[in-house]
Amino acid sequence: MNDFDGIEEPVRVAPVGKKRKPSKDCHEREKVKRRRHSGGGKMPAVICSHKKNLSVCQAERLTERDLEIHFESFYNNNTKVKQDQALLHLITVRKVQRRRKKVEEVDRQKKREVTNEYHLLSEHHPTKIPVCKATFCGVLGISKDRVTRVAKYYAVNATARPEQRGGARKVDEFEAKKQLVKEHIETFTCRASHYRRRGAPGRKYLPSDLSVKKMHKLFDQQNHDLVSYSLYYSVFRHSFNLVFGHPATDACSSCAKFQFRVKDPSLGEDEKRRETAMYILHRRRARVFYDMLGKVEHDAVTVCFGMMQNLVLPRTPIGQAYYSRQLYMYVFGVVLHHGKGSRQATDDVHLYTWMEHENTKGSNMTASALDNCL
Repeated sequence: MNDFDGIEEPVRVAPVGKKRKPSKDCHEREKVKRRRHSGGGKMPAVICSHKKNLSVCQAERLTERDLEIHFESFYNNNTKVKQDQALLHLITVRKVQRRRKKVEEVDRQKKREVTNEYHLLSEHHPTKIPVCKATFCGVLGISKDRVTRVAKYYAVNATARPEQRGGARKVDEFEAKKQLVKEHIETFTCRASHYRRRGAPGRKYLPSDLSVKKMHKLFDQQNHDLVSYSLYYSVFRHSFNLVFGHPATDACSSCAKFQFRVKDPSLGEDEKRRETAMYILHRRRARVFYDMLGKVEHDAVTVCFGMMQNLVLPRTPIGQAYYSRQLYMYVFGVVLHHGKGSRQATDDVHLYTWMEHENTKGSNMTASALDNCL
């Protein structure tokens, strides 16, 4: 790859990183949670055996349709907080009116301060129907402990129990660190590939002598070990569509000489600064040259020509053919350029090909092909 196949540009945060962030909806734990709060695999049922018209439980007055309506309306609330609020509409929490000694042992006597009454609704009865705790839990498909916790919290705080589980308690701290990492990565420059834009649209390439480990090391030197490598790598992968380019195979000899001189450990600081300045000047001159190629007058064209990569024939993975005598097919390309921003038509591109046994790859052949094109 030539050094000037692409124009250097600053790194920018990409709408879609090289690696997509994993979706929590696909985690097995999230599937179990959704199934638990959606009533999956549960059926409403009356699971007590109280006698008919008993004041404590009148579940016999409920029809199958009543059970289904309660079950569906309860699980239409897809979060635990909303479901707990729906439970409180069907539970009446009262203070204990009187205490009776059901057992003689003091340690076994219940010391509850409140008592709970459970009700369900029916299509054919305007008032609430009292039911026992077992039937209440069986119709809604919940556990007895959950009902106890909801009622106990309401008796103390007079409100529904909020969600207190989990939560990202360090989101703000991590967001500040991620912003520092993004700002550091944006200080680098990248290029768009000329040959790989179709397979990876929007992907940009950093210099081949860089790596994520080196970039993180530079970040630590500036920020004093503020961010771990795993966090830096995660931001690099999920927020930027960046990869590292391959080493140049057709690089400028002057560029290679300056790069080698700058990395020479025997150079002093003054000499290293001088070599760096010469390298920057050389690259600016090259950029001016390429900018001049794009400036074309109204009635003129710029002709770019050169020998392209030689193709080896036959192209086959078979070992006998690979190690035997192969023929080269030479490709000479000529492109007519009408100026920056102009449309590149197919008539502006000309290719000349010939086999190795037909003629050599010399100045006479290239000059003849260029003369024929002009």
